[in-house]
Amino acid sequence: MPRLRPSRLLSRVMLGWALVVLSTVFLILIPVVWLLPLNGAVKGSLTAAFAIAGEVTFWPGAAMLGFEFAKRFRARLNPLRLIRGRRNSTASTASPGSDRATAPVDSPAGGSPPRG
Repeated sequence: MPRLRPSRLLSRVMLGWALVVLSTVFLILIPVVWLLPLNGAVKGSLTAAFAIAGEVTFWPGAAMLGFEFAKRFRARLNPLRLIRGRRNSTASTASPGSDRATAPVDSPAGGSPPRG
């Protein structure tokens, strides 16, 4: 990839951010459409149009912002991050060398203690 002059690089970054912000606006408008007094077919069409417009504006903007932006964005959207971030009560039963907790012996197969 050829090196860009600083002014062209800045305009590319600004355009990338503008596209990402515009895609966010499109995606925020989707629930707003359902609050409007419109026909169901019109609501469905507008929802689809806003969803497509949001995707079409987001990905070129992300490409203009570069690999680091995409990497951070994907890391924040990873659903496993939410699961790994939680601390469960069985974490103390894990052996010191392992990174995964094991369920206590007296708990059911699901790993959670019985309620009662």
